[in-house]
Amino acid sequence: MKRIAILTVIGTLALSLSAAAQGPFQNPQIAEKLNLTAEQQQQLEDIHYTHQQKQVSLRHEIQMKRLEQRHEMDGDAPNIQALDALCEEIGMLQVQLAKNRNRFALEVKSILTLEQWNTVKGHFLRMGDGRMGPGARRGMRGGGPQGRGMRGGPGGPGFPPPEDGSDTPYPDF
Repeated sequence: MKRIAILTVIGTLALSLSAAAQGPFQNPQIAEKLNLTAEQQQQLEDIHYTHQQKQVSLRHEIQMKRLEQRHEMDGDAPNIQALDALCEEIGMLQVQLAKNRNRFALEVKSILTLEQWNTVKGHFLRMGDGRMGPGARRGMRGGGPQGRGMRGGPGGPGFPPPEDGSDTPYPDF
């Protein structure tokens, strides 16, 4: 069981690193659509690489903490204080992931012109862990058949879609 968990963590880390190797701004279609200069493209790739390094490292830490949680729960006498501490640590790491995503978006915004940002900002609002694009959050969390997720609306169960007709409950920035 322990060996399978470790192999899963290693496999996930390897996949994350391979996804991070190609940034969204290296995509010629995105560069063309945004009309990026060579300098902008290089700056964006540099900050994307740095962002992905941080995110991969934090996701790895989260996975290791979750592995520790499972190990503690599987023990004969799980220690509630240890489990609570692990929950706190995981929560702080998840907050750091979110803060890093915000910082990344703001760094990108500082490089782009207003017109370029207006073209791409919707993708950032739907961005998950550094992946840009309409497919960034497919599946149960937000990209179901109508882009409304598994439970109806972007605000969660029982919440109607935003009145402005957008796919996202986030404010415009």
